[in-house]
Amino acid sequence: MKKVSVKGDYGFERGIAGSEIRDLQGLLNSRRTQMATLASNGFGAPEHKMEFVKNIRGVDFVNDAASENVNGVYMALSNLQKQTVWITSFEQWGEAGGLFADLMYFIQTKVSYVVFVGDAQSPSRAMLEGMGVVTDCAGDMESAVRTAFYSAGKDHQVLYCPGTPAENDGGTIARRGSSFKNAVAQL
Repeated sequence: MKKVSVKGDYGFERGIAGSEIRDLQGLLNSRRTQMATLASNGFGAPEHKMEFVKNIRGVDFVNDAASENVNGVYMALSNLQKQTVWITSFEQWGEAGGLFADLMYFIQTKVSYVVFVGDAQSPSRAMLEGMGVVTDCAGDMESAVRTAFYSAGKDHQVLYCPGTPAENDGGTIARRGSSFKNAVAQL
């Protein structure tokens, strides 16, 4: 093995960090290629993960029931292409850490309305309303989907992205994703 020296202030930590970033970029590129291959073969995205459900009168419904944490919410909101009504039960702002500012930016620029499923006294709801975000609360999925649909404008989308573990809702990802899809079918 040949010994290589680098002149300048390029500490060991920077070299390791650069290596880790390249590894992460390679992993992301590999995953994108894998998803593109699946889509081109007619498989599309996995069920309950940014899954297109239906378009009703110009409103797209997207099921992201598989997003169970702050990273899932971040990925969903960062990939939005249209103005969105967000159906959620997200309460984990304390876990957002360095993503908090980005989440707030996405909400303020891409989300026109938020419907919380469950607790009408949600601390998240109060926080978002304090920032000028219009919110509502629904006791069940059918009511949430109906409220979201009538709050959405033409060429908007309704995104179901709970951001909480499925066990918190007393079920599974499949159960809550199916609940969303069934509620959309009821419209």
